[in-house]
Amino acid sequence: MIERNDLMKKATIMIITCLLMLTRFIMISFPVHAEGESADISITLSRSVLNLGKSFTATIYVKPNINFNITSFDMVIGFDNTKLSVSEVNGVPKVDKTTKVPSGFLLQTNRDGDEIIVTGEDPTLQAPIALSGNTPVFVLTFTVRDNAGIGSSANFTVNSSKINMISGYDPIPLYPEYPSPKSAEIGPKLNTNTYLSKLIPSLGTLEPVFSKTVTK
Repeated sequence: MIERNDLMKKATIMIITCLLMLTRFIMISFPVHAEGESADISITLSRSVLNLGKSFTATIYVKPNINFNITSFDMVIGFDNTKLSVSEVNGVPKVDKTTKVPSGFLLQTNRDGDEIIVTGEDPTLQAPIALSGNTPVFVLTFTVRDNAGIGSSANFTVNSSKINMISGYDPIPLYPEYPSPKSAEIGPKLNTNTYLSKLIPSLGTLEPVFSKTVTK
């Protein structure tokens, strides 16, 4: 009877050990992120009306439903290149970090027609982006073309093929929600003549008489 109990105990221990090893194998081979972790991506424009010839910025925000850090991402920004031109440095789109992005986090850009590909990476896993609330990540600068149709709309889209968050030392993929296209109306070129057209004093008279053609 004692030998039978010992055998049952040994069998139980072996089963538990096998289950623990199987669980560990599954967790390593098929990593999953905690339930409920998600993020929304959005674009904010610095101008509500895009006037001909004027420059403006587009800021990309990532808003998590809970706070976490991201170690890398790939984002694709679509824009109307028949109405807008993107600022470039050495032939590639210029991208600026926001103050929320550590200096050790690397940003690179590329362009494919009317799409700008922005990749970000923390190569050391020591300088991730801490997402807290609606977090601005990077900024692109555009200029409205002089031949863009006044009254028409310029459209922007954003999507991401990869956003990796960090859990311990292991990057874990995150699948964000994509926003609807962002659009803004094209407005006329702003008048750069800021000279007064007339000047009427509330009391008395002007000497000499005001003339809008006299600028000095």
